[in-house]
Amino acid sequence: MKMVDKDGQFTYSDVRLVNQDFNDFSLYPNPAHDHFVISGTNLQWLTIADLAGRVVKQQMLGNVNFANISLDGLAKGVYMVKVGCGGKTGVVRVVKE
Repeated sequence: MKMVDKDGQFTYSDVRLVNQDFNDFSLYPNPAHDHFVISGTNLQWLTIADLAGRVVKQQMLGNVNFANISLDGLAKGVYMVKVGCGGKTGVVRVVKE
């Protein structure tokens, strides 16, 4: 990235590798109302956090390939769903309507 000072001088920032989490699972419907379905291989656990980072739900899935996740008790809004799957972690945004 080129960084330019007010006096017109510039420098380039270091190049960094951005390692995005993998998503080897599907989540639907999105937006969701009262639940969503998650499917993948060896789904182990999930956490749901609000956009402030507060964990609002945690659930052990037990190496399943399919799970129906209830959103009862959660307010309408945007949440981040983090899933442990085969020793890796993936994150996806879900909207509750």
